Amino acid sequence: MLTKGQNNMTTQEKEVAIYVRVNDPSKVQTAKRAAIYARSATVSQKVTGMASIDQQVAEGCQHCAERGYVLEEGYIYQEIIGGKRERNRSYLPQLDALRRAAKKHEFDILVIRSIDRLALETLFRAVILAELEKAGITIECTNGEDLDDEGTKMIEAIMEQGAQMERQNISKRTQHGKAVKKTQREQL
Repeated sequence: MLTKGQNNMTTQEKEVAIYVRVNDPSKVQTAKRAAIYARSATVSQKVTGMASIDQQVAEGCQHCAERGYVLEEGYIYQEIIGGKRERNRSYLPQLDALRRAAKKHEFDILVIRSIDRLALETLFRAVILAELEKAGITIECTNGEDLDDEGTKMIEAIMEQGAQMERQNISKRTQHGKAVKKTQREQL
């Protein structure tokens, strides 16, 4: 049963309609408002086996549609950024906008591909998670991660440490390469 003139809506509009069906058609329940955050380190991330921005957004939209969540266009936050620049909050304008919207209670559910899309560093991620929890925002991952599961928390912590080691190794190799190149130029 559709309500409030939904018979004239397109399929996409029905998927994000304000009302959803419930078991008792005489009772209409207000749908939860969702936001999606998609982040990629590079434009070509999909080449490296990670999900591109478009894939993350598509997964998020499907997740919302399957659950009857309201997803308005202005609540799809996307950015391509990572590494050292991510540690400087001024380089994360979409995440900052999402955090402001969460504080104003503009949405109820945040849909992300995986928890590491919020932030690479554990401490920064913990700050964001605490802000979202304080605002009453539920986080759902399209990859099936259960954020309340202790095993997931432990695996995430281990993965973060591995990722941090890799970032340090990349930085060391880059610095070494620059030093070698400088030495080669000086020898000429």
